[in-house]
Amino acid sequence: MSNTKPKAMILKHNRSTRIMHWVHLVSFVILLVTGIGFYFHIDWINAAFMGPANASLVHRVMAVVFTVIPLFYILTNWGSFARFIDTISSIGKDDIKWLTIMGGYIPFLKGDVPPQDKYTPARRSWAGLSSSAASCSS
Repeated sequence: MSNTKPKAMILKHNRSTRIMHWVHLVSFVILLVTGIGFYFHIDWINAAFMGPANASLVHRVMAVVFTVIPLFYILTNWGSFARFIDTISSIGKDDIKWLTIMGGYIPFLKGDVPPQDKYTPARRSWAGLSSSAASCSS
């Protein structure tokens, strides 16, 4: 048995951000399951919620949770949210170079991978697209 101590964990996000994401994920999964049950008329999904009336109630409650939790997080953590928006909306020379070689993930695109911030340009693009799509769908 080795006497080496495990390395300290470095947290990428604070506790409130992690909680918000987990609650958002759980509400999304429940919305997905109940929505599929309604759309495709899958009786066993409704039965899992003790009938279609309860499944409908759970679906509506989760829709409220899915909407309100991120809004509450934004209001109570405005500084973090503003930094996130600033981070995903900025682009520099290193980002353009990263995009031209796709971060080194595609074998035939050669080049040195430039240094990156907390989020790569691909993740920032996805965050911007999904945020835009969410705001347009409401």
